[in-house]
Formats: sequence, structure tokens, C-alpha cells
Amino acid sequence: MKQEKPTDSFPVVFSMGDPHGVGPEVILKALQASLPSLNIRPIIFGDAQYLKGLAGDLGLNSLLGHVKIITVDSYEYPPSWGTLAAQAGRFALRCLEDATTYCREN
Repeated sequence: MKQEKPTDSFPVVFSMGDPHGVGPEVILKALQASLPSLNIRPIIFGDAQYLKGLAGDLGLNSLLGHVKIITVDSYEYPPSWGTLAAQAGRFALRCLEDATTYCREN
């Protein structure tokens, strides 16, 4: 028996993570590769401008039309890749906290 895809998509929440690390790039590339075959509505908690800049650099601008980005704070793009920064850690924690709150309330 052939199993049909559900017609309603469901939300999947992501936290952007450390803006100096690979997390934001991994999220965007994974969504680009898998979104056409998944029945989800991705929601990323982070910084919309940062993610737009990164998506542009990665050639993934078309992806952003299919992703909801909730800005929790702003973070300069491009960052100092691969460096440790307290500000980046606080930003990552804030993204995670807001994403967790969203999941609890929705």
C-alpha cells in the first residue's frame, strides 16, 4: 500500500547557534538539501540579516522564501569566523532560550 504524504506541514524549530561557528551554515545547507522532500515549516531563531548575508554568500537566497526567521537580536555579519567571543555565546544562548519558549507556548 502506498503511503501518502500528509497535506499539512508541521513546524520544526532551529536555534541559529554560535554565529562564529558552523551551525548557521549547517542549518541552511541541510534545509536546502532536504526541504523539497520534507513536509515541514522550518523556523530559525537567530538574526534575519545575518542569515540573509550568509545565505547570499552560500548561494542559497532562494531558500529564505521557505523559512521563517525570528530575530531574537542582531549580530554583525560576517563575524570573526572560528573565534571565541562571550557576545557570540550570549547570542547563541538567547536563540536557544527563545526557541525553547516558542516550543513550549505553541
